[in-house]
Amino acid sequence: MSVAVRSGVIVGLAAAALLGMLWAYSLGAGAEQNVFNPGGQTLLVMFTGAKLLFNLAAACTIGSLILVRFALSPAEPAYNTGLRFVAFATTVWTLAAALLNVMNFQLVGGVSLFSARFLPDFIAFSTTAEAGRSGLLSFVIAASVCALSFVIRRRTAVAGTAVLAFTGLLPLILNSHAEGAGDHADNTMFLVLHVGAATVWLGGLVAVAVLHRVLAPERLGTVVGRYSTLALGAFVVLGFSGSLMAWDQLGSRSSLGTTYGAIVVAKTAAFGVLGIFGAVHRRRVMKQLERDPRQGTRRFMLLVVVELAVMGAASGLAAALARTPAPPLESAPTDGPLPAPDGWSFMSEWTIDPLWALVCGFSAVIYLVGVRRIRRAGENWPVHRTMFWLIGIAALFTITNGGIHVYQAYLLNFHVLTQMLLSTLVPLLLLPGAPLELATRTIQTRSDGSAGGAEFIQTIVRPAVAAAAAAPYVPVLVIAGSLVTTYYTPLLEFSALDQPGYALMTLLALASGCFFTAALAGASPGGRHLLKKQLAALAGAVVLYGVYGWGLWTQGEALEGAWAQSVRPWGPLPVFAPKTAGVTLWVIAGGTIAVLAAITVRRKPAGKGVSPEPDITRSSQGGAGINSGDLAATQIDRRVTAQGARQD
Repeated sequence: MSVAVRSGVIVGLAAAALLGMLWAYSLGAGAEQNVFNPGGQTLLVMFTGAKLLFNLAAACTIGSLILVRFALSPAEPAYNTGLRFVAFATTVWTLAAALLNVMNFQLVGGVSLFSARFLPDFIAFSTTAEAGRSGLLSFVIAASVCALSFVIRRRTAVAGTAVLAFTGLLPLILNSHAEGAGDHADNTMFLVLHVGAATVWLGGLVAVAVLHRVLAPERLGTVVGRYSTLALGAFVVLGFSGSLMAWDQLGSRSSLGTTYGAIVVAKTAAFGVLGIFGAVHRRRVMKQLERDPRQGTRRFMLLVVVELAVMGAASGLAAALARTPAPPLESAPTDGPLPAPDGWSFMSEWTIDPLWALVCGFSAVIYLVGVRRIRRAGENWPVHRTMFWLIGIAALFTITNGGIHVYQAYLLNFHVLTQMLLSTLVPLLLLPGAPLELATRTIQTRSDGSAGGAEFIQTIVRPAVAAAAAAPYVPVLVIAGSLVTTYYTPLLEFSALDQPGYALMTLLALASGCFFTAALAGASPGGRHLLKKQLAALAGAVVLYGVYGWGLWTQGEALEGAWAQSVRPWGPLPVFAPKTAGVTLWVIAGGTIAVLAAITVRRKPAGKGVSPEPDITRSSQGGAGINSGDLAATQIDRRVTAQGARQD
């Protein structure tokens, strides 16, 4: 990799970002004073510039790690070149994190860098003040990623380092949210998703630009195609989170005339231009890379240079926007008691959870795209599987965004209802949709040594489910751990008060429920001996839920009292007495276990000696057939599936 190319990409990106930031500040962003006056505004601009450098270096680090892990093979030279670029970017990130913390201290404390008080006061600021601790934590994480970047080589280590690097953004994101929320709604998850998507999009494109010289022209098209998949997902997340977050901050169209509104309009225009660039990439440049790799490479790089300039300007606008006060809302939101829950309130009370709204949207669209691919290949996909999947996604969306979501933050009963529906009802609806079989038949396996979705399913997901099916007590222990974590740790309060806590609780409940249902509702690969073990595991689940339900029944008053003090108060509603949470758990768990037991007893056990993880065999149309690998999907309505195959 040429040092000049690497430096040119970084300098050009930083210059465009700096110009965008200065333009935003010329509007008066971030302060009452002029941009460069002796009253401290110069320091504020320098601080914003350091934050901009921090953001760009972090994006280059995280985006490059993800691209290296997702698109490249460890055997090709570009893999090591990408890791060297990561080491360069994370070094800049670490220095920027240190500089940012020092400037933040000077903004807050006003202590000169050359004063004798600077060092002790800075240490106190970094260990006691919330802003100082956030900056110090970001610096420690950036420095850790920097150290790892010089030694990692294995793909698992690269993936772990990427996750660690992303956590380095969270302290400053959460701190900036706490400072700037004011009378606006909690948009923590919107901000996390927005920053994460921008990081993947920008950093991945920089990595492609840096690596294109060490990639063969024929190979570049493959890498660009894989990056394009990541960029498309990031574009959707960025647009969704950005639009809702901007509307929450502006509140009305009249606010578009404010400084904050003008910067939002400029960012929106840049986002639209980038969307056009992305469409050109997918529709023309990628096709030209396939037809004429050398000519396509020149055209691709020309477009990338312009695209990076626009991205840099948008990053500068974002840095200035973060220091610009949002216009006050005409009517501040109130946190008073909701109406008593009834059928109408469940339909009328909605609050969008950004993470799970996106998960539901992506899950439905990707599934339908997979079904379309199968149909185009001339293969059959039963309609009842698609219906099960879409109904399950609709149920997940309703639970995480509808009235149940609203009331779970106020009433312990509805919090229990949320957790139980996510771990029981939703998995029972989703698994008959056969998502693993659909993914196996539609996601192309790779032959270049890299690892994508198909390899992840084959090497991690299927072996985990097969191992759990062979030892059915394991998913019961997972459910037990999920219940303990949800009800007997600070997650109970955290999940009601904050969007990240609710997202974590939802993920824990849904993942443990899907794992439990998949392992116990699949085929019996070990014959009747394993069938007895599965029935014993279901009996153990009955005891488990019985004990937890009894605990909620007997401790409901104490839990509700602590809930009202630490979460949100609620008026006396005897019909929703706290101990009914235990009844809720019993009823839902009992119905789910009854369904699973019926599936287990009625199915035909596999023959003795059959492997718990069946081989995947290609059909004459190029698809893949799986017998028990898709668990409950193959067991529910087997006759419908067989009849559809004969008609095809």
